[in-house]
Amino acid sequence: MRGAAGGGFFLLGFFADRQRVSFHWPLPGHVALLPLVPAALAGWARTWRRATWAVLGLGQALALGYCLMAALPQGRAWAAAHGLYPANFSDWQALAQRVRARLAEVPPGTRLLAADFKLGAELGFALGDPDIRVLDHPLNRKHGRQAQLALWGLLMESPRALPRPWLLVASPEHAGFDGEAEYRRWLCAQLGGLPAAQVLQVDGGGKRFWLLFAAADGAPLPACAAAPATVAGSPPAAAGGRSRSAAAR
Repeated sequence: MRGAAGGGFFLLGFFADRQRVSFHWPLPGHVALLPLVPAALAGWARTWRRATWAVLGLGQALALGYCLMAALPQGRAWAAAHGLYPANFSDWQALAQRVRARLAEVPPGTRLLAADFKLGAELGFALGDPDIRVLDHPLNRKHGRQAQLALWGLLMESPRALPRPWLLVASPEHAGFDGEAEYRRWLCAQLGGLPAAQVLQVDGGGKRFWLLFAAADGAPLPACAAAPATVAGSPPAAAGGRSRSAAAR
């Protein structure tokens, strides 16, 4: 009976949430049951034991193979070309290297900002900066990070009033918007304009990042353009990615 109930919860995890699966959420609690597995298997027929170990071995091999694919730039590029791109394993090091290079080009004291909590967390880890402030992005609320960011003082509810200069890192492919045009309109509403953007593409086009710089000259930010364009004369992107105009996409 308990096994049936557990299996029922497992199956419901595939359908209970319209936005994400949750079948894996209780798995950490099952770790405590692992010492009981040998005793349970001992009572099974030899054929079933062999089948169980074969399935477990195949599953582990597939999981490790996926992790290896996601860890290699060539693997991520292949996955992007076949519609299997592991977006959470993007080339964050290439982005961090490009951000470092861009910060070296802009005036000292330029504040680094992130458009959503995921970008802020990844850049904070890669750059060793835990104080990167984040815009009020739908992704923050979807993953329950909005209140946490506010408590830490990292949530920018009024970025228009933020002193310049600043460098904002954004990604139009992060969840919460129907398309790039809607994402540009949202950024314009948040910032009061849209500076020209350098566009970094990683993993063979699997993901793109925008780097937007606002100078401390007191001038209003440019009005929303039809599409972001790579700043003229911007240096090439870091290894594993390249800068290009989004309009040429």
